[in-house]
Amino acid sequence: MMKKLLLITFLTLFSTTLITAQNLPTNPNPGKCYVKCITKDVFDTVTESIQVQPSYQTLSVVPATYKTVEERVLEIKKIPKTRVDLINLKRIIINLLLKNVTNIVLS
Repeated sequence: MMKKLLLITFLTLFSTTLITAQNLPTNPNPGKCYVKCITKDVFDTVTESIQVQPSYQTLSVVPATYKTVEERVLEIKKIPKTRVDLINLKRIIINLLLKNVTNIVLS
């Protein structure tokens, strides 16, 4: 009796293993065939471009450039309010211009 029970248990486990080993869908559509077919492997040579490193942009820092510039500026500290101040201002300007002309001629 024990041998028969052991044989029935073994056959049940074996048949269950065969049924689940086919990887059939658990809820198949009616009228469709789900047979596992074994086909020959087909190999083909394919050439592909694979991205090894992504593209990127770099930021380069350019240092500022400086130069020294000398300018000659006429500075008027007081704005003339009267006619006398205007006349004095004109004399000062004429004297400065004459000095510049004589400096240019002498150099």
